[in-house]
Amino acid sequence: MSVWQKRLGHDYQSLRQLLRQYPQTLTLIHSHDSPPHYYVLEFHCRGIEKLADDGLTPIFRDRHKLTISLSETYPRTKPYVKFTEPLFHPNVFTNGYVCLGDYWNMGESLAQLVIRLSKIIQYDPEVLGLVSPAHAEAKKWAEQNLDLFPLDRVMLQDKESIPLDLIWQE
Repeated sequence: MSVWQKRLGHDYQSLRQLLRQYPQTLTLIHSHDSPPHYYVLEFHCRGIEKLADDGLTPIFRDRHKLTISLSETYPRTKPYVKFTEPLFHPNVFTNGYVCLGDYWNMGESLAQLVIRLSKIIQYDPEVLGLVSPAHAEAKKWAEQNLDLFPLDRVMLQDKESIPLDLIWQE
């Protein structure tokens, strides 16, 4: 079994633990292969689908579906994350792809990434990246409405870290 497959297996187990801890908040809709390298997840927390026609009033949604794809170069390269339904957010491109930033930490587990994604949905100030936004209109709106954040208080937690031998070895 390769390091990649071991890491995928570890990530799958950590995600399953998170799913058991938060069945009302997080649902695994689909995964592909064993161990999985592709996931479809649904979050149950408040986020913004879009702004109303006035350009100021948020239209909220409480369910958010996304896909996570882990390439053969994962964890050296970051996962591809895409919302399958609109999410109005500074760190989400209009096509649904999530900007995870220029720096990807190989030690971040899949469960930790999922926690970060839940915080992104909820506009948690801890992960709200306004310096280099993926969505300029959402950035402008967020800067004018910082007092509203976070939009929800559904906070997932994961204490587990990735064993060093599963981070990457050349």
